[in-house]
Amino acid sequence: MMRPIALIGAVEDRIMGIQGWGGMMDGWWGFHVIWMLFWIALLVLVVAVIWRLFQWRPAGAGAPEESPLEILKRRYARGEIDRDEFEAKKRDLGYG
Repeated sequence: MMRPIALIGAVEDRIMGIQGWGGMMDGWWGFHVIWMLFWIALLVLVVAVIWRLFQWRPAGAGAPEESPLEILKRRYARGEIDRDEFEAKKRDLGYG
C-alpha cells in the first residue's frame, strides 16, 4: 500500500504532467509570453506618451501668420512690386 504523501505526490504529477520542480514551469510558457507582451506594450505606451509631450515642432510654428499688409510691404521692400502696384493692392485690401 502507498503512503498518503506519496499518493498525493503521484496524483499531483499525473494531473500537472510534471516530474518534480524542474518541469513545473513547462506548462506556463504561455503565461511568460503574455507577461513579456504586457511589458512591451507598457514600454510602447510610455514612449508614445513621452514622444507626444516632447514632440518636435518647427521654430515659429506657434507664431501668428503675417497680415496681408505685412506681406505686401515685404514684397515692396524687396522690389518685387513698384509703388503704383503697392498702392493699388493696398487699396484693394482695404488699407486706404
